[in-house]
Amino acid sequence: MNLDDAAWRKATASGDNGQCVEVATNLPGIVAVRDSKDPDGPALVFTDEEWAGFLDGDGPGMNVATDLAGMVSLRKSGNPDGPALTFTDGEWVAFWDGVDKHEFDV
Repeated sequence: MNLDDAAWRKATASGDNGQCVEVATNLPGIVAVRDSKDPDGPALVFTDEEWAGFLDGDGPGMNVATDLAGMVSLRKSGNPDGPALTFTDGEWVAFWDGVDKHEFDV
């Protein structure tokens, strides 16, 4: 999928440290998520409905797992062997602060 026109945004709580969950909500019908530490790496792409369900806590769009070191892995549910994005606890907390402020609503 071509994401050249994606307008990547991070949560305002992320600050300017360059280590963030980045979200693009400007593309028709989809939401893309990537790791700012690896902007040329994989991006996860969700339908608007999958994204809204994830943000509301009732959708099957994503698998989120936390390991013993406190790292959070994000993977698309429909592709369990596909790419995963991994974030620190601080990155994930800043992302959810943005979610709570409706910064990534579609």
